[in-house]
Order: sequence, then C-alpha cells, then structure tokens
Amino acid sequence: MKTSDIARNPSSSSALGKKAPSTHDFLKRCALTFGTAIWLEMGCAGAPVRPEPGDCPKEAIEAMEELDLWDRYSFAAWLDVGQMYPRREGPDMGVYRSGPIVSFVYRPDRTKLPKGTRLYGQLWVNEKERIVYGRWTEAELPGNRKVPVCLVLAGSGRSEGWEWGEGSAPGAVRLERALMIEAVHHWPAPDDLRR
Repeated sequence: MKTSDIARNPSSSSALGKKAPSTHDFLKRCALTFGTAIWLEMGCAGAPVRPEPGDCPKEAIEAMEELDLWDRYSFAAWLDVGQMYPRREGPDMGVYRSGPIVSFVYRPDRTKLPKGTRLYGQLWVNEKERIVYGRWTEAELPGNRKVPVCLVLAGSGRSEGWEWGEGSAPGAVRLERALMIEAVHHWPAPDDLRR
C-alpha cells in the first residue's frame, strides 16, 4: 500500500496492519487533550476554605426583620441535626467537615424565630487557620414555610467562624454541638475582627 493511498482513504489499513482512527475518534481525542491542557494551565482549584464577603439579598433581610433577626442578633442552635443527642458530662463535642449542614434552633432568645426551625447552610473548614466558618441561607419554620436568611457561625471575637476544639484533626474538626448563630445584613470578610 502506498502512502498516497492512505492519505486518500484514512480508513484503509496502514502499512503496519492497523486501522487508522476515524475522524470522530480523532476529534474526540483532540478535545480531551485540549480540555486537559486548559485544566492544567488554569490550575486545579480546590474547594474554598473560607466564604466570600458580600451583601445579603434584600429578600433575606426583609424575611429576617419579620422574625426580629436584626443585624448581629444571635441565638443558640444545634450545629448539626444528625449530632444533637445524647448530651454528656463535660464539653459536648461533635465532629464536623466542610460541606452542607442542617442546623436546629433550640434557643431563639430575643427573636421570633420558632424553636425547632431548621437552618440550611454550609461549613468551611480552614485547616491553615484552624477555623470553621458557617453560613446559612435558608430557614425552614415549623409548618414547612421556608424563608431566605443570612446567618453566620458567630465566634470568639471574630466577625464569623469558630476555632477548632481540642482533639481536632484535618477532616475531622471538633466543635461544641450547640453554638451561637448570628444574623447579618452583609456577609463579613472572614478575617474581619469584631468592632
């Protein structure tokens, strides 16, 4: 078989007895190679370790005001509905990871937020700073009414976030099961100190 025959008919057998790839297979391989090169060039972005600052949506602020959740008001909640009980003597610690979280209001304090309200949000574990950040964007009131909210894990002299508890390890951070959650009208920059 001549080289000119292979060029005119790419699906014919090559000199080595192998079938030349079809145009479709060739394009698929090119696209995969190109996509991989772009991904490597951009760098593999890992999961964020801290939430971004920004404004709370107007609808969430209005819903929170109806519930007397004013800016910087706080209340107590079980951090994870899956780790609420049993209570033990001494510090009552749970184990947490980055990802979605469902919390449970147990002491609404000065708010109209009913006890038993479920809060849907996200935790970020920052291993470098040994801080856990938490934000909640939806509250499910008893009776299944859902409202938008802007809530943060209030913490130890910071605008948000809580320091890891004793016995924590990367991927398994220990915190008290019940912590304070705070309403905000603006998502704070994670390293802002409270004024």
